[in-house]
Amino acid sequence: MNFTVDLSKIQYSNLPLWVFDIAIPVFAAVVFLVGVIGNGIVTITMLRYKKMRKCVTNIYILNLALADFFFFLVLPFVVYFNSPLNWIFGEVMCKLTMGLDGMNMFTGIFTLTAMAVDRYRTIVCLVDTRSYRRISKAKFTCIGLWVVSLLITLPLWFYAEVEPRRDNILVCTIPCPVAVTYGFMITAFILGFVTPLVIVCVCYARIIMFLHNRKQSLPKTAIKIGRISTLVFVTTSVFAFSWLPFWIVRIVLLGAPNKEPTKLMEIAYYGSLCLTFMNACLDPFIYACFKEDISQKITKFCSCLKKVKKRVESHS
Repeated sequence: MNFTVDLSKIQYSNLPLWVFDIAIPVFAAVVFLVGVIGNGIVTITMLRYKKMRKCVTNIYILNLALADFFFFLVLPFVVYFNSPLNWIFGEVMCKLTMGLDGMNMFTGIFTLTAMAVDRYRTIVCLVDTRSYRRISKAKFTCIGLWVVSLLITLPLWFYAEVEPRRDNILVCTIPCPVAVTYGFMITAFILGFVTPLVIVCVCYARIIMFLHNRKQSLPKTAIKIGRISTLVFVTTSVFAFSWLPFWIVRIVLLGAPNKEPTKLMEIAYYGSLCLTFMNACLDPFIYACFKEDISQKITKFCSCLKKVKKRVESHS
């Protein structure tokens, strides 16, 4: 998600050309391939095996994998947007890039928040997550999260456009009024970062207190509960550490809209951007490490692909 009061100073960076011609494109290409393959395998595996969708946690994981997968589909355009190159993809693609980029970020953190609340309800409130009614609610919740994300990112969809800048270079930008920019940034920071993390922390504090008080009476179930909770905790922590530098840089830029960015600020800008790319790339590996049913089905799915490949090669 890329928005500041004025991106032109960053887009016309004084950093060496190899940063834009080699470093960022190569890094983004590696992250793109790993992210598309990883989240694609998780998504296909979830859709292929129906039993995996009979668990509320897996419904949320599928929604998170879809958000990450869609993000990687627009990642090449996000990288191009942040380069000093001439925008050649037109205004429709400009709006799609800005809108989908923002939507995927919000949907991702909202899904992680929903997973934390679900863990709290399952462990502390002892709600059965395997019931049909609970699974249906989780599906409707995921749809609702996408709708809320769309509503929050309406300024990105509405204001994003292509306009000429220096040397008649066309850039995809968001030239919205300053009041709208400040309002959107504050709203996005509160709703898309601070509030979800506070909710997650509260849920986990209550879960830890509950398990500590019941550790003698729930020795076996606590192990299983702990693995799923650890998955949500690690995924949320990775999100927080990946996006915190992003928000710090944006707030600094927002606080000094007319000040020429220093080289250190430009490095921080692009570094924080690359860090957000890594977040969506790491999620599939976290699922495989902490969710046994996912890792088993992924292994089974990959073995099926190998068998199909051998059959094709034998007939060719």
